[in-house]
Amino acid sequence: KMEAKQESLVDKRTHILRLINKLHHSAPGKTLECVNTLISVINNIINNPGDEKFCRLKIKSRIFQAKLAEVDGARDILLYLGFSRAVMEFEEYLVCKTPNFELLIEGRNALQERLTYTIQRAAQDEHNKKRAEKEESEYKNGIKSRILDAEKRREETYGVNKR
Repeated sequence: KMEAKQESLVDKRTHILRLINKLHHSAPGKTLECVNTLISVINNIINNPGDEKFCRLKIKSRIFQAKLAEVDGARDILLYLGFSRAVMEFEEYLVCKTPNFELLIEGRNALQERLTYTIQRAAQDEHNKKRAEKEESEYKNGIKSRILDAEKRREETYGVNKR
């Protein structure tokens, strides 16, 4: 019985990771903000069990529109983690009526791993870019230096400055 539960959790994690990858590929530039927002939503539910205000996301809200709606896959992650569509007071919401804390924690952990990976990747990309710029600058400076040395030798040898 315990083995089946473990497999089930592994399957859920695999599915969550697939959804997160879809999220990353749909909008790489907005991924960090979206993942941070999803983590905050999940943490609010986990840290405030029974508080319904944290279990409702107004789809037309400025924050939802700016940080989640534009990123393909964000809504899929929320739906997989137990949210469902609902209309309340003539407004459309995503609501987590009965939170599955095990699944929410698993989702949060996977999102945090993706966040860490994305930040590390961005830092590595920035490092590589700076290193490439430095190498290019050193190469150009080396060429300039060789040209100046050749001109100096020519001047010393022939007494002429060809510049």
